[in-house]
Amino acid sequence: MTAIMFVGTCSNSGKSFLTAALCAYLRRRGVDVAPFKSQNMSLNSYVAREGGEIAVAQAFQARMAGLDPSIHHNPVLLKPRGERRSEVIVHGRPLDTMTYDEYRRIALDEPWEAVQESAERLTEEHEVIVAEGAGSPAEINVLDTDIANLRVAELLDADVVLVADISRGGAFAAVYGTIKLLPERWRRLIKGFLFNKFRGDESLLKPGIRELERRLNVRYLGTLGFVEDFWMPWEDSEALDAHSPGRGTVHVAVVRLPRIANFTDFEPLAMEPDVRVEFVDPRDSLPEGADAVILPGTRTTVSDLEELRRHGMDEEIVRAAREGTVVLGVCGGYQMLGRKLIDEAGAELDEGESVPGLGLLNATTVFPADATKVTVRARGRVLHPRLRGIEVEGFEIHEGRTRTRDPAFLRVRDGYGNDGSGVDGAYRTDPPVLGTYLHGIFFNRRFRHAFLRWISGGEWRPPGYDAVRRAFLRNLDRAEEIMESTSIPELLGV
Repeated sequence: MTAIMFVGTCSNSGKSFLTAALCAYLRRRGVDVAPFKSQNMSLNSYVAREGGEIAVAQAFQARMAGLDPSIHHNPVLLKPRGERRSEVIVHGRPLDTMTYDEYRRIALDEPWEAVQESAERLTEEHEVIVAEGAGSPAEINVLDTDIANLRVAELLDADVVLVADISRGGAFAAVYGTIKLLPERWRRLIKGFLFNKFRGDESLLKPGIRELERRLNVRYLGTLGFVEDFWMPWEDSEALDAHSPGRGTVHVAVVRLPRIANFTDFEPLAMEPDVRVEFVDPRDSLPEGADAVILPGTRTTVSDLEELRRHGMDEEIVRAAREGTVVLGVCGGYQMLGRKLIDEAGAELDEGESVPGLGLLNATTVFPADATKVTVRARGRVLHPRLRGIEVEGFEIHEGRTRTRDPAFLRVRDGYGNDGSGVDGAYRTDPPVLGTYLHGIFFNRRFRHAFLRWISGGEWRPPGYDAVRRAFLRNLDRAEEIMESTSIPELLGV
């Protein structure tokens, strides 16, 4: 068994991208490979084959490796909930919601035990493990309880590659400082460094590279430019900061809630030709002439709804619907569209307290005190008259239970839906409002194309291909070129 681990001098250095690319590269060569990120922090999650939550990035990497995503690809997931607390998910199931200091006190107990178990499982089942660290491995203030970086590399006996984002400046110092700050037992695991996101004449780097190799006795593995044609799912708010809505004639406005979750749901729309997907801050106004307004998922439904009210966007959404703009709510966004939200659990309000929703659907959502979080893959058939009969699949992640007097949006199979009754969501035709708990619904080509045709008044013409499938296949081809431009395959002996 061979293991390799990518760690970064900082967040967003390219670790996730390189892990996915190497998984795809090895898969193409017939290697049985699996991704592994022991601990991730993300609000974009996915339901693994065992029925538990993992980060979307690790689900994507598993697909690149030709695998059905498993809880063992990401045994610990932290989902921020408010300013200072996160939901701690271990092997796909919620452990507790706690502050970072509280988490640090238990990190080497149940979370680390889960990491060890998953590492052992993957090691037994696969030829190669491609692991990914988190943030920087040299955060010396928390090294004693860090279970995301070199403690994991040591566990896997992995060769470690340090990745530096050279576009930010200071990359030579970042590589040198990161390695020098590490304890000796972990420093020796670093087998090479790599620069990412470079623009310019690579020959200008050579003197500095030679000096780093001399001072650190660590091998230079290559320099990558900006790789813009390798699709990676959006993982955090930095992706939205960098997202350009494009210039399509079909305009979809997605409300960028403060605790927006699973905004990867809308990537397939952005992939389609002539479609503009714009993320709109609640402090701004909805764009004029949008063909659809989407309320996405969120980890704090009540407080994000109050944020809409604070800035008047709630009234804008209601007005847009009444003027004929299609309004879609997904998960938390669906809950907001109803008449009332009741917090029996006391998660955001006092126990039993309620707040009014937007009133666009005749629905009430309850957050029960003793309810188990729903995490399930689901399939269904659309019941909405403009989209009727389309088969869709995706996944559900929600704590709320919804009752509605409006017609159901989906007839559910293999899912939970509103309240376990075999139907999901709700809709109205006048005004045109619909809601669903089904994440990933736009990854279904037929539904995505029918939706875009509907909101454009029949003007939008679908291409003769599946944009998501095309991006996936392009990744497999690009992974070859990316990896061959570095010395990583040589390091692995491939």
